[in-house]
Amino acid sequence: MNYPTTGNRIDEIDLTKWGIDTTCQLSLLRTDLNNVGLMHPNNQLLNGNKLYKLKHNISFVKENNVVGLLTFGGAFSNHLHAVAAASNLFNFKTIGIVRGEEWQKKSNPTLDFCVSTGMQFKFWSRTNYRQKTLASVVEQLINDYPNYLIVPEGGNNALALKGTKEILDKTTTHFNTICCPVGTGGTLAGIYLTKQIEQALIGFASVKMLYKTALQKILQKENTEIKEDLLINYDYTFGGFAKTNQPLIKFINRFKAIYNIQLEPLYTGKMLFGIFEMITNKCFESNQKILAIHTGGLQGIKGFNQLNENVLC
Repeated sequence: MNYPTTGNRIDEIDLTKWGIDTTCQLSLLRTDLNNVGLMHPNNQLLNGNKLYKLKHNISFVKENNVVGLLTFGGAFSNHLHAVAAASNLFNFKTIGIVRGEEWQKKSNPTLDFCVSTGMQFKFWSRTNYRQKTLASVVEQLINDYPNYLIVPEGGNNALALKGTKEILDKTTTHFNTICCPVGTGGTLAGIYLTKQIEQALIGFASVKMLYKTALQKILQKENTEIKEDLLINYDYTFGGFAKTNQPLIKFINRFKAIYNIQLEPLYTGKMLFGIFEMITNKCFESNQKILAIHTGGLQGIKGFNQLNENVLC
């Protein structure tokens, strides 16, 4: 089997092009450009933090003769999209449990792609979906799908954590501060476990939830406790998950025009908006070397534009 491969590319962001006068340096770790290393027409669809989360799950499926993956997500889920892409590349079956029964009669680019790869859908009401982690529900799924590896929403299992611990490497050790968008917390947890002791880590929340509590549950199995070197910034949720406004949209479009780098509006766009504002407001110490992690998720732009009249370039 050709196992998924990853590697870091780091782009320096010239803040003077934005009109910011600062002694800080900002760089962007481009996990959105990573791929599975195969000559395949869809390999660009499996990248970003989802590649890191899935790479060891894929290996587990192939090495243990598992039929496929069963997992969960919303109708525009980057995770469902990535699982579908992986199944297409590595030839295994997938079942997606989708939040919201109304999507049985609706269509969008994310679900359309998943269908094209052969993913089977189970549409759960929002009430039932909230119960997906209950032991009785998980046990029933195991009984109903005994030859499937059940992966939590967002991909956060032990195999995913093993992958996200590989995002940082020797090329990232010299940065003072690392910034990462936070969705379910699995990527931030892996980075926290592998960053240098002296490095500060800022997680930019996509929704106002108790992330440190969620992270501590993930890190308990690693016998690690969260210390003061981790800050969760809740100032740039823009009202909650998938919420945006015109200043954010203008920022993303201007960022692409100046730096030729595409951002998406749910995670990386919000984080960089926050970082630029914090640098402008001198929230960082002088001469800080800041590394922001681009986690991918660009597939969601098509669905976002479908709902919002093509506001993103």
